[in-house]
This record gives sequence, structure tokens and C-alpha cells, in this order.
Amino acid sequence: MPPKVEKIPESLKVSPLARLAPFFGKPRDVTDQPVPARRVCLHITGRATWNHAVKYKQHPLARIEDYFDEAGNPFAHYTIDPWGTIIQSAYETERPWAQGWGAYGGQAGLRKKLRSGSLKIPGWYAKYGGIASPLGLMAKPGDGVVDTPNDGAIAIENVQYGNQFLLTEAQYMAGHMLVLDIIGRHQMVPQIVGYSGAQLISLVRRNLQLFGHEEADPWGRGNQAGGWDPGALRKAPRFCWSCFISLNFGGCPHGAQTVNGRSMCRAVLPTPPKPDWLKKIEDKAFQQG
Repeated sequence: MPPKVEKIPESLKVSPLARLAPFFGKPRDVTDQPVPARRVCLHITGRATWNHAVKYKQHPLARIEDYFDEAGNPFAHYTIDPWGTIIQSAYETERPWAQGWGAYGGQAGLRKKLRSGSLKIPGWYAKYGGIASPLGLMAKPGDGVVDTPNDGAIAIENVQYGNQFLLTEAQYMAGHMLVLDIIGRHQMVPQIVGYSGAQLISLVRRNLQLFGHEEADPWGRGNQAGGWDPGALRKAPRFCWSCFISLNFGGCPHGAQTVNGRSMCRAVLPTPPKPDWLKKIEDKAFQQG
């Protein structure tokens, strides 16, 4: 008699906060998560996504979805545009291609390169508290056997606006709510009663359950100025974990600027007006084909 296959609840696969991408549910050449979701990784796109969107008048979310849909390309579970719209590209039960170590030969290859000295931990990495190496982001005992930070992780991509390498205020708020939703549905914190949203996100951050791509791959996502994906580890930070956790954009450690009479963290981009060309196309950007 074949073994009984336990059905995964829909609540552990899809977020109610997201719109589904046109190709959502399409068969992919990917594997299911080897362990339950216990981590969330944040990303920011490079310049190409926004440049392509402006040049061809294509919604930036539609552009990145086209990229995810191309065979062999990396993909994240979620993408957030500069105005806070969230789309979901894959079930959370699918293992993402987003923050792995394929370029270094997986976990075994990375360990070998670190031992031999052919890869060295950058000096700026010390700004990330809690671990001395990306290997510290691996699953803890009891989480199961995993190979890279892709395993058991949910990936959230953010489309940068205007090549400024900053997330907008709307993206911080949408990302904060999405991470809270993921924490709750997957019970990443055993007992959440009595915690505020900021306390929950702060807790998973301290537990290494919430991290940036630059922390998983300081070589591919870094330079002499520090990490850039999403940018919290730069000498002049382009991402503020304090703001992401608290949504207090005027009381962050990076210094504030005054925007329209408001105090605003220098690592946060005030949400810009939506371009007219984008308003004209957004209604049909995600029509099911």
C-alpha cells in the first residue's frame, strides 16, 4: 500500500496579500522545499529591470515576471513594486532560485573555497551581527538537512525605482506586512500572542530567520562599499532594518532628512508619484493570458 501523502494546506502556499502572477502555478523545473519554511530573504533588483520598464513602457512587475518565467533564470516567491503592490510568482512550497551558492559549488564548494582562502569574508561583513560567515545562515539543528540558504526560505524581491538603490516607503510597509503574514502562517515564532508586529519581525531578524541577499552572498552581492542587495551593509546604508522592523521612518540610526515637512530616514525613498505611462498600462499588466 503506498504511503499516505499529507496534503499541504493552501494557507502555507499562498499569501492573501499578493496578486498572482499570470503564469502562477505553471509547472517549473524546480524541487519542493526540503524543509518547512523557516526563513525569509529580502532582495532588490538591479538597474536593468527599471531601465527596461521605462524604455519599453512595460510595468516593472510584468518585466520581472517575464524574467522569472524564462527557463533557467533565478526567481523569487514574491515581488513588490515601488508603490507597494505585491505579486506572487511561485508557491511558498517551491524551493526558490534566489540566494543559493551555485556559483561556488553549493555548500561543499563554498566551505572548500573558504578553507583554501580562495574566498575570503569581506571586511564590511562584520557589520552584520550574529555570524562571521554566510554559513551561519544555514538551518539550525532540528530544521532538517539543507544545502544552501534557498532551502526552507521564502524570497521577496523589490523593484528599485529610478536606479537609486533605495526601497520606497511603500515597499517598506508592504514588505513589513508580508513578512508578518509569512511569520504567522508558517508559525516561525512558536508563541506570537502578546507580540507587536515590530517585536515579531525583530525576533526573527535576531534569530537569523530574516536576512538580506548580501548576507547570504557577500561576494556576488557586495563591493568595497559593502553589500548592495538590499544595501544595509554599505558604508552609507541603502537599506534600513530598523525602519523595516518598526516602520518609524524618522527615528532611524542612519540620520534623517526632511521631506514635505516630515522626518525621513536617508536610507528610505519617499514614495514617488506613479508615472503617467505606468498608470495607463497597469490595469492590463497582469491579465491572465
